[in-house]
Amino acid sequence: MRLRAPSAPTVEAKPDAALLVPELRPLANVSHDEWRLWPRVFDGWLNNVLYWELTRNRLPALLRYEDRLSMAFSIESRVPFLDHRLVELSFALPDSVKRHAGWSKYGLRRALESLPDVPLPRSVVWRRDKKGFPTPVGNWLRDGRASAALDLLRDPRRRSRTLFPQRAVDSFIGEHVAGTADRSWQLWRALSTELWLDAFELA
Repeated sequence: MRLRAPSAPTVEAKPDAALLVPELRPLANVSHDEWRLWPRVFDGWLNNVLYWELTRNRLPALLRYEDRLSMAFSIESRVPFLDHRLVELSFALPDSVKRHAGWSKYGLRRALESLPDVPLPRSVVWRRDKKGFPTPVGNWLRDGRASAALDLLRDPRRRSRTLFPQRAVDSFIGEHVAGTADRSWQLWRALSTELWLDAFELA
């Protein structure tokens, strides 16, 4: 497989950049967005990407959510797929077991399909679209259920106005509500920052 040459990512190329005041943009670190620039731990690019996703990017964030949510409801949560023996085995397997004929997690799917004691439906084992437990923030911001949140972001007296210029926030709200772009992630960040500043009476 021939890969394009890596180029260092810049915050200006991100949708989030338009939400920040210009003087804050140089402080934003987006270097992790270009996996071709990550340090080489494995020779193969797939294992290298998986390693950094496991140790630096995606998994630490997911585990934080899992830990906080389970503790909030007094649930003793377990993550069996993170047993170090299974992780070590996964990294030792060839790429063809991880991806095959357009299928991700191919070896896992084959293993689950052949387990007699855990009869999972074929439609579950071979489902292509991965579904987590996303909160439909985008829908709420668009259909009026989060009108109080949008009113807070539109308030010219909000505490985060020196971080997120009102013109940029209004533009993102307009694009999202009109359905021309999904700005839920950026609006959620602005809203979370505003609520945090208000909770601690900062700014």
